[in-house]
Amino acid sequence: MSEDQEDDLVQWRLKMLTTQRFANLLEVADLIGDMSADGVEVIRKIGDADHKDLRKFLREGRPETFEFLAGLRKDELDELGNAIENARAFRRAGKLVRWGIVTLFGTFVGVSWLWDKLVPWLKISK
Repeated sequence: MSEDQEDDLVQWRLKMLTTQRFANLLEVADLIGDMSADGVEVIRKIGDADHKDLRKFLREGRPETFEFLAGLRKDELDELGNAIENARAFRRAGKLVRWGIVTLFGTFVGVSWLWDKLVPWLKISK
């Protein structure tokens, strides 16, 4: 890239950096400066290519979700994680019970059908 092209690129970047965008950058810098080490680690993950789902959640999440999560205490967040794990376990158990009922019903129908076919063969003729 030539020196003129670099100068044009710098000028374009400065033009794109409006007053509001500059104020937003300062606000974000203050926010990051006030964060705990865990918070800064989350911010680093956002820029990591392996965490596309986190970026998608932050980009497409509903404001109500963020307000709800922001209002939770640490112990409530831990309980929320446990509640999600419990919900998954109940869903798995529900599938197990459903397939168990289907299997038992199928076994009952199959045994009944076999019984109807085998009884005439097993009768003792007089």
